Amino acid sequence: MTTGRVAIQPVVFNRIMDVLPVSGWQIVQEPDESLTVLLSGVRGELVTKTLIDKLNLSLAEQGAYVPKIAVQTVATIPKSASGKAPLIKANRK
Repeated sequence: MTTGRVAIQPVVFNRIMDVLPVSGWQIVQEPDESLTVLLSGVRGELVTKTLIDKLNLSLAEQGAYVPKIAVQTVATIPKSASGKAPLIKANRK
């Protein structure tokens, strides 16, 4: 069993996230390696379990350890000091 890190290209997330009925999204890698998916402007029905299942499958296909994934609906996607809202960010210790 390999314990090294696997680099995940942003397109892996974009393929799933860009087709969701939302106005914005962000994936945050937390210090404990879990992922938090932030969604804003959700339109219609969004099945959280289906989204998590798709993310799990895509990460597994890349050979990555599949972390705990939590989905949160927020009013707006947080912006960085530069005023931009990165699609993918890491909260490191």
